[in-house]
Amino acid sequence: PAEVAALVATAPVGNEPGLAGLWRLNEGVGTTVVDAVAGCNGIFGAGVAAESPTWAAAPLPGPRRTLRISYSDSQAMDQASVIDVGNYLLTASGGDGVFGNGNDIDRSADLVDISYDAATRTATLRCDPAIAGDAFRLTVRGTTTVRDAAGNALAGGQDVASAPLGIPAVPPRVTATLDPASDSGLDTADRLTSDTTPTLQVTATDAGLIEVYRDGVAVPGWSQAVTGAGTVALTPPEPLAGGAHRLSVVFTPWIGEPTQTTLDLFIDDGGPRVTAVDGPVPTPCFSRTIHFDRPVRVADLSPDQVEVRNGDGTLRAMATAVTPLWPGLKQNPGTGTWYLPVLRREGVTWFGAEAEAKRLGGALVSIADGNEMTFVRSLVADVSFWRHAPGAPSIGPWIGLRREAGVAGAYFHWYWPDGAAMVYTYWGSNQPDNRDGQHWAVHLGDQAYGYWFDNAPTTLAPGFVVEFAAAPVVASSFRIDVESLPGGADYSLVFGPGVRDAAGNPMDQDGDGTPGEPVVDAWADVFTVPAPADGLQVVQALPTGADPAAPFRHLEVVFNRPVDAGSVAVADAVLTPAGGGAAIIAAS
Repeated sequence: PAEVAALVATAPVGNEPGLAGLWRLNEGVGTTVVDAVAGCNGIFGAGVAAESPTWAAAPLPGPRRTLRISYSDSQAMDQASVIDVGNYLLTASGGDGVFGNGNDIDRSADLVDISYDAATRTATLRCDPAIAGDAFRLTVRGTTTVRDAAGNALAGGQDVASAPLGIPAVPPRVTATLDPASDSGLDTADRLTSDTTPTLQVTATDAGLIEVYRDGVAVPGWSQAVTGAGTVALTPPEPLAGGAHRLSVVFTPWIGEPTQTTLDLFIDDGGPRVTAVDGPVPTPCFSRTIHFDRPVRVADLSPDQVEVRNGDGTLRAMATAVTPLWPGLKQNPGTGTWYLPVLRREGVTWFGAEAEAKRLGGALVSIADGNEMTFVRSLVADVSFWRHAPGAPSIGPWIGLRREAGVAGAYFHWYWPDGAAMVYTYWGSNQPDNRDGQHWAVHLGDQAYGYWFDNAPTTLAPGFVVEFAAAPVVASSFRIDVESLPGGADYSLVFGPGVRDAAGNPMDQDGDGTPGEPVVDAWADVFTVPAPADGLQVVQALPTGADPAAPFRHLEVVFNRPVDAGSVAVADAVLTPAGGGAAIIAAS
């Protein structure tokens, strides 16, 4: 990587017309990829000889100024006949790749001179202008004068024609993006959509065939032949299943070698539902805390969207505030990015962790250096984030490091969610080991140090860590504040179904798979505020601020009836840690 970076910072060499960039890399020898940094050489095929390709010289796919012909004979060639340009015929196909159909173009006049290396019996024809943008055929005239030193005519006096030489005008290239009409996610970078038939905008550099593969398998009908350079819209003929998909867009140009690009896409085709409400209900009631089954957009759940109704269904008021709750959310002062540790006591696979991270509008955490590793480890220091087994390292939360399934070996091709290669490492002892050939995801392990351990992605880990470039804009839990609701009556909170998840799906409160239905997909929380109890009672005590899990300095205490402020003394407020330890006396 260091060698490539240095070369890219250097002006390209070469004088070919239209040259965009050409850096001559130190390719290596045999199966070794040489790196300028000591100890960083790579090995093809993970050291497995049967799977190891080797280096081979290949020309830049673009305009050609030279054509080489190798002669084979038991003795020397007659050099005068070999370097006679008139003994060579260059033909272009006329743009269809077919010769002899009446539209061939004679380009022999572009063969301006020829040189010959007697030692290797190689002739080099020079073309001016360069030839490109068509299929070409070079014919060596054996029926005229090309012969060996003994006077024997080439191929017994027969002309010898090359196979078609496809020479593109520019290197074949293809790009693919999600069509804006199909991109229902929070932004263009999250690759998240609710569209099960997502349209791709595909741009190719030439005529040819564009095909889309889903998770390595060609999708019948998701293809198109193109007649020239340009952009086309491709939509799958059948809906795709929900979940993560790797889409490979393969472009096979009519001349030149195929090329491809990949697009990772997550399809979320359900709708969010409210699944829990914290209780019990105090008297009087000032707030309700609700939980969705997935993160929803904070902007969609504003106070003016939440109705407070009386028991008879009449509108009483609107909510006074709606506060998203992100327990444990912290910003790293060193990087400016935000991190959220997510606990899953029941266990979560890597697949589940990746899906939830995307729904939260972030990605599984990337770790660039030791300082960031220390910060991430501090987020999950609590024992609840670790699963312990006798005689084995503890299993901690998933992080974003992964590689492609099925790659041989253990040390190769690791990358982060944004595609960046692994540079910094914090592997545990004898890690990674790719046990059973199925370990291609990474979680923290060994609670004391939080080293990296590779594991099968189906392993159940007790949580994961999500990273955000900016403060998150979706949340799963909210505190809804209301005006004081007196006891001894029924009330309800009503909102929806316009509250959307990160993929843009509206609520599906009835769970029938059809989100956004006006009545049945709205949420109504009917609850009873108990009649006031005899005597003075504390009905609510909450830390101030949006995050109840964050450090706090103030508690807001609500009584069931007015109290004499002079009767409340500092010594009356004592905090006792749930895990034991010394009591904390209020300061004011």
